[in-house]
Amino acid sequence: MKGRPARDVVVSYGESVDTCAVRCWIAWKEAKLAAGAAPDGPAYLPVSQWGELGTERLSPDGCGRAMSRSARYAGMAGRRITGHSGRRGLVTTGRKRGKRPEKLRTQGGW
Repeated sequence: MKGRPARDVVVSYGESVDTCAVRCWIAWKEAKLAAGAAPDGPAYLPVSQWGELGTERLSPDGCGRAMSRSARYAGMAGRRITGHSGRRGLVTTGRKRGKRPEKLRTQGGW
């Protein structure tokens, strides 16, 4: 978390059902609760190789490894995907689609 205070940010539904961050978050939250995770616990928890949900928050390094592994599974082996890719992609895609810089700054936490 890097010592930053929690903040509320509006995230709009995505254009594609398959890649919508809001729908993905809702599905993850439901799966996490169904697996017995605490409703007010950490947002992202590690998952073991056997599919068991951990109880401690996912580390920054664990997040980067999960994103890299997911990119390989998605056939994106030629690209360098890291834990920072999601934030970088938010800005790059937003600017290409004409989003206002101040909105991107708010959403990215800058």
